[in-house]
This record gives sequence, C-alpha cells and structure tokens, in this order.
Amino acid sequence: MTPAIRLPVIVLIILVAVRTLPAREPAKDQPDAVRPAAGRWERVRKLIQGHVDKREIAGAVVLVQERGKPVYYEAIGQSDVDANKPMIRDTIFRIASMSKPITSVAVMMLVEEGKLGLDDPLSKHIPEFTDMTVLVPTKEGYRLVKAERAITIRQLLTHTSGIIYRFSGRLHLAKLYTEAGVSDGLTETEGTIGENVKRIAKLPLLHQPGTTWEYGLNTDVLGRVVEIASGKTLDEFFRERIFAPMQMRDTGFVVPKEKRSRLAALYTPDEKKTIRRVGNEPIRVGSLVYSATYPTADNSRYYSGGAGLVSTAHDYGRFLQMMLNRGELDGKRLLKPETVDQMTRNQIGDQQIAFSVHGDGFGYGFGVVTGREKPASPAPVGSYSWGGIFNTFFWVDPRRQLIGIVLTQLYPFDHLSLWKNVQSKVYEVLSAEQNGKKSAAPPKTNPDALRQAAMNRGGDPKRGKAVFFSQTAKCATCHKVQSQGVEVGPDLSLIGGKFDRTHLIESLLDPSAEILQGYHATLLTTKSGRVLTGIAKSESSTSLTLLDAEGKSNTIAFEDIESREVSKVSLMPAGLCEGMTAAEFTDLIAYLTTLRTGRELTPGEGNSGALALPECFKAEVVAAGFNGATALELAPDGRIFVCEQTGTLRVIKDGKLLAKPFVKLPVEATWERGLIGVTVAPDFPKTPHVFVCYVTATPYPHHVVSRFTARGDEAEPGSEKILLEGDDQTRLGGTVPAGHQGGALHFGRDGKLYIAIGDQTAGKPAQESNSLLGRLLRINPDGSIPNDNPFSPKAYGKYRSSWVLGLRNPFTFAIQPKTGRLFINDVGGNAEEINEGIAGANYGWPTVEHGPTTDSRFRGPIHHYPTACISGGAFAPTDIPWPKDYRGQYFFADFNHGWIKFIDPDKPTAAKLFASGLRRPVDLRFTPDGSLYVLLRDAWVIDHLFKGGTGVLLRIGHTVK
Repeated sequence: MTPAIRLPVIVLIILVAVRTLPAREPAKDQPDAVRPAAGRWERVRKLIQGHVDKREIAGAVVLVQERGKPVYYEAIGQSDVDANKPMIRDTIFRIASMSKPITSVAVMMLVEEGKLGLDDPLSKHIPEFTDMTVLVPTKEGYRLVKAERAITIRQLLTHTSGIIYRFSGRLHLAKLYTEAGVSDGLTETEGTIGENVKRIAKLPLLHQPGTTWEYGLNTDVLGRVVEIASGKTLDEFFRERIFAPMQMRDTGFVVPKEKRSRLAALYTPDEKKTIRRVGNEPIRVGSLVYSATYPTADNSRYYSGGAGLVSTAHDYGRFLQMMLNRGELDGKRLLKPETVDQMTRNQIGDQQIAFSVHGDGFGYGFGVVTGREKPASPAPVGSYSWGGIFNTFFWVDPRRQLIGIVLTQLYPFDHLSLWKNVQSKVYEVLSAEQNGKKSAAPPKTNPDALRQAAMNRGGDPKRGKAVFFSQTAKCATCHKVQSQGVEVGPDLSLIGGKFDRTHLIESLLDPSAEILQGYHATLLTTKSGRVLTGIAKSESSTSLTLLDAEGKSNTIAFEDIESREVSKVSLMPAGLCEGMTAAEFTDLIAYLTTLRTGRELTPGEGNSGALALPECFKAEVVAAGFNGATALELAPDGRIFVCEQTGTLRVIKDGKLLAKPFVKLPVEATWERGLIGVTVAPDFPKTPHVFVCYVTATPYPHHVVSRFTARGDEAEPGSEKILLEGDDQTRLGGTVPAGHQGGALHFGRDGKLYIAIGDQTAGKPAQESNSLLGRLLRINPDGSIPNDNPFSPKAYGKYRSSWVLGLRNPFTFAIQPKTGRLFINDVGGNAEEINEGIAGANYGWPTVEHGPTTDSRFRGPIHHYPTACISGGAFAPTDIPWPKDYRGQYFFADFNHGWIKFIDPDKPTAAKLFASGLRRPVDLRFTPDGSLYVLLRDAWVIDHLFKGGTGVLLRIGHTVK
C-alpha cells in the first residue's frame, strides 16, 4: 500500500502464531522477574493502558527482549471486550503481513539448498509468468507494453516486481485485480494459493520489473514458489522446517478448535475513533476485503505467505531471536549468518519504501533503517522491522541486541502512532537504565549531527588516525592503511584520493546506500546451495578466493559455482559510527581525506585549499555557476562551448556567459550519464557544425553522438543529425552501469571525428569486437564509418567504428595539432594511465590491470601514477608565449587531487607539477595566444548528494615581470 491509497492508510503486513501457555502466569521458559510493569517499564505500560482506557484499542501484548532475555513482557487490557476476556501473554493474534518475513526465510533456506536462485526468473518455477506486460496510464485510460525483463525471485523479495495489492488504490490496475478475483489473503478464500497466483500472472504489472518499490502480493507468489521448489504445501514447510525447530507451537494458518478461546477479537474504530468489534461477515472498504474469521476456517487450503499466519508474542519472539542470532536458536540453525545479513540490509539502493515507521530501506522481507529517514527513526541505523494490517508490529535492533513486539487487533489504526510511540518509550527506558550505570556507554549521536559536523569542520587528521585504529571504531579490523590493519575489506591507503569528503561521510553513515565503484563485495551461490559474500582476493584459472567480513578465507572451485554477482550490500555493517562523538567522526573523516598519493589535498565542499601557480602566472574566473560541468571546447572564432551534464550546452562569447544556451538536450543525468562531450568542425564557423556526445534515457539509456547546425549562438531548430547511437546500457552489465561513460570528442588531423566511450564498469565488453564500450571510436563527420578503421574486418555495422580497444574510462583525450599524436587519459583501478593512441591498439582492460604490462598482446601506458582520477588533457602549443619548459608539453589534470601536471611527450616518464588547489578539474584547452582554460566541476557525480551551480571556467595566463 502506498501513500496514495484512499483507504485509512496503513499497510497489509501479515503474520501468525499460536502457543499454549497458562493463562496469567509467566511462561515456564521466562524468568519470574518479567512481570507486569515492574519499575522502569511503567512508562510503557502507561502508554498502552492510556489507549485501552480511551477505548482506542481493546488491549495489547508487548514483549521486549534484550540479549536473548525478556526484560518486559506484559498483557494489558482485554482480548475480547464483549466477552470480558482479559488479554493474556499467549493470546493468539492475526499477524497478517508479519507472515512475510517468515515466508522470506523459507525462500532463503531454499536458496541456500540450491533449489532456488535469487536471480532465477519467476517463470522458471511458475511458467504462467512468462511474457508479462506493464500497464501504462494514458489520457484515454491505459495501454499495455511488454515487460523489458523477467520478474526474478530477488524482485519478489524486495517488492520491486511490479505486482501490487488490489487495495493499493492504483488506478485501473486495482480494478483489474478486483475483476479477476485476486485475493489479498485477509478473508476466507476458496481453492489454493496456486490458483490465486495464476490469476495474478494474467494481469499486467504496475511498472517494469526491478525499477520501483511497490508493496504487493509478492510474498504470496513466493509462498507458491516455496511449495513448488520444496514439494510441500506452505503449511507443511512452515510446520516442519521452521515452526517445529523454533518451538513456535502456536503459529500457523488455522487456529485449532482447542486454542480458539485464545484468539483475540478484531476491532475497527467507529466515527468517534473508539473500538467496535468486527462481526463474522467480511468487511469491504473500497477494494479491501477482510474478515475476522479466516484463521478459523477448518477446511481452508489457502496458505497466504504474505498475510495468512497467526501467532503469539512468545512464538514470534523466538523467530526474531533466530534472526538476531544470525540464523540460529537453541542449537537449531535455519540460515547461514551471511544470508541473514543479506536479508536485513537495504537491497533497494536509493529507492524508498512507503512506510516511514520501518525506515526507508528494504531488505528481503524487512524494512531497514538507513539513517536517511526524515524525521529520524527511534531505532538506530541497521535496525529492521515490519508489521501487520491488524496493528501488529516488531522491530529488531542488532546493535543493542534488542527485539520489540507489539500485538493488538485493530483496523484501520492510522489515527494512532502506537508503534513509534512504543519504540520511543522503550529506548527512553533503556537509555535511562544505561545512564544510571557507571559504565554506561555514551548515548548514540544522530547521523545528521555527525554529517553536519564533518561537513562544516576541518577535523584533526592525527586524532582521526587514532580513532581509525581504536577499538571503538574498529576500522583496522577490516581495512589496511599502508600495511597497518587487516585487509578484509578494501585497502584504504588511497581512499582520500578516490572519494570526496561528502561521499566518505555517507559511506560511513550508510554503507550500503551507495557502494562506490571498485568497493563492491562478491556474492556467490554454489551448486550445493551455499551463499557466500566477501571480497574477491584472488582468482586462478580454476578457483576464486573470497575473504568474508570476519576475515575467513573461502576458496571455491569455479565448477562448484552456480552464480556469481556483485553484492548490493556493503560488508561494512551499518551503524558503526553511532558510538562516536561528532568530534571523533569529524577527525576520522579528516584522516581519511589525507589518504592519497602526493601531498595535495582534494578541495572538499566549500573547503578548498588555495590555488597555487608557478611564479608569473595568474588565474581569473571567466564564468561560473555551471550545473555539473563536464567538458569544454574552444571554437576558432573565440567562442567557448561548455557542457552541463544536465543537458545544456552553454556558450561564452566575448568573455560573457550567454543567457540562452546553444541547445538543451533530453539527457539522462544520472551518475556519469548526461551531456558529456562537445567539439566543433575544424573550420567552424565556416562549417557551422557543433558535435556533442550525450546519454539519453529514451527508449533506454544509450550514448548518442549528434551534429547540430549553428545559427548564430544557438542551434538551428530541428537541425540535429544523429551520427551514431550506442546500445541499451541496461543490457550491458556493470557494477555501476551509469558510471564510466567517457564522452570526449575531437577531430583528428585526418578530418575524422574521434569519440571516447567508457566501459560503463562492465569491463568485458572493452575486449569485444562487436561493442562500443571501452574504446575510442572513429567516424566521418557525416556519421559514416571510414573503410580503413582497423577493426572493420572483425566487426559489423556501427561496431566497425572502433579505432582502439581495451580502455576502462577514457574520460578525455587530446590531439597534438602539428604531429597528430593522440594521448588518451584513461581513469584506472590500480593506476591512472596516459596512453598513446595508435590505430588498432589494445590497452588490455580488463584482461590486465592499469599500469605497465609485460603482456605482448597489449600496449602499455606512456605514463602512469597511483589510483586517483585523471581527467582533462591538452597539448601546449610549441610556440606558446610561456617559458620554454612548458612549450609543446602535454598537460593533464587529476579530478581528485585537484592538480595539473605536465610531461614531455618524448620523455613521458616523469611529471612536473604546474598547478594545485583546483576544485575538481575536468577539462583543459590551450589557445595560441597563451591562455590555458581550465573547467572546474567542484562536484562529484550526479547522485542524491549532487549540488549544482558549482562549475567554474578559469583562464590561466603568463605575465611578464
């Protein structure tokens, strides 16, 4: 259910369990000390009792467990007001969507056993889901389009498949669900879940699979998948594989007759918001149909994995304790620890779920607190939770080893804030208790406070180093810095040269929100069903070695690997910084920013070092305020073209930035996609052509190389001629597909147009003949392909445009006017490279890493340096009116280090520093009269942290004393 739903909003969240215990006595396996409202827990009891006294709820059972022991366990009010039946601890509740985590566990058990794969197409197990369609609303109604990809098991677990609930209020689609007789699992339903799932399969999806989080019947479908993969009904699988081992004796789909006296009555608020008992007839509210009696249908064969269970606080507490223990309870293991870690970490990236009480992330069956919530969650980062439509709720806090469960029976209940209020009261109690102890740890710091402090204070790197190697932060237990520490995760010796201050902060506060390219873990599923996650440390011709989060080495033979993928979950646990003070966190960030090659520090957001130039040079600002500056070009007539990644091509004329752009392009401005390259005809404006490279989203993300005709300072309307189009980037792979886009354009001395295209982090296509990724392309100005291109005999169609191969991310390149020599700046993994462009050359990526190579198949760089981010490049004219040491030299910039260096093209080994203290330089151009134009971006990629309006064009010139 989404906020757009027209029902009294809350959501279908379903669970069930039942356990027989003596009426008012503590359970035998609970200590006698856990009795109603002892001392410090009075504030929680008063909160619940207040709702009971106002007749807003009939009663509730609340269970709080800390480190495996119940610290508060109380039944308050009545389970049936009309029958004057008191609430007892072992009252049975319709847990509705709290069924979803249990079904998700069942799925992951089968994944571990090799009977399911996370990226299995759903149609592999249920053929009816082959060739799905997607509903697209139109002014006249809607139309159906073909689904671009198959629904996967992973998408069902994360609710990103496009399947909805019929009560979700989605125009057109909800009506189709109702007309098809699709059950939401909240009332008596004839037949089986398999029959209901087949009805779902005939209906269109809300969106393309994998693109959007939308709450729906995904877990009901997964329940059917469990039945097919296991050969058992869902009821049998749950009883035999989960409930029996976990001793969940009162959990199931149907409450036996001998236990029905313990089933709580179901209530709904009347017009005064006081409770009214729901009778035995189904209740209809819009498209929602529910009843109080579905758990007592003795002959029911309908097992809803998303909503059908009943349970008790005791039973569900055991299930959650198993999750908190990372898959095991009382010697019975259901899941491997790494599997539980996957399930309870955010798996949907920047997407957000519709229910703020559960955080804004989502794992496999659980909402996850990421730290991005506004307002902040009472539970710390890394906590996970879910609830049910009849007002049942739980959360798990791994940092405090805490479990909280609140069970009532009321729908709708969005007029109350019971869940969040109970959470807040619990943390108040625990905080008060902790602060009363001499050894109490300092209270956790709000992530926003840490973020603000680190962004606005410089910090002390020396103190930050002490924090890094302290037992509090424990950074060195997983990471090495210059041979100190343990290399479980990536070596951080150069991290400050790769990532800016903003992204270092966010990577610590929410590790899985945005894993930066090169820092992903590997996720393996073996043919025997093992699921392994870790950093790939070594790889031979026969096996792969992973290092997991505990430092354990696992070597797996390739023949035993069923699937291998890049993990969307960071190995670094969330919430590691909560015990730090703002000063400690700021110092730690300050230390990390110093970990780089060289001594020059990257200018951070508003924290730039002074611009340093050689004697007798000065810099002046030509124009400012660019949104995501990416590239520039100097036209022969003196005009300057500047690309804004957001799609606008700007013009600077006579030293002034013109208000009207040359053209505004329909780009997809995400990460490194957007408007990324520009050049002009060599005799411009005589030949009035402007050439651009951009990435558009229509009909799918792909590169476009176009030519426009200039009419004055603007593009002639309708003059765009598309010269070359890239392939669908959604089908080309990559750990960060929107990264490594390249985009630079230049004309060679031969009159041909050269284009640099990155590998979009996919690697392998850079070595394939029929690909446009990871290479320089060469075409004629009209878009045709020269017959003498070196790879033409091995390729076909547009792929004949390849001129060199084996590049990673050729961000820029430059051509020496008099000689035609071409130098390519290729952003690296282990090293940054300058390669001399030679027709037909192969530079080895990804077969060999960046840096010198002895492999005779590949051409090595003429210059390289340790990893950072090489960006702009330009040849100084041989007759430039600068000191002779600079004439004819090749100048290149580093985006991360903020410097410009130069090399002698004939003796390129050693580089000399020219300028430092620049804010994210991206492109360079020389003019014959002695000016060096430097385009500064002063921002990182376009993501959720991007800030526009920061781009600046500088002109650096030489002055004579």
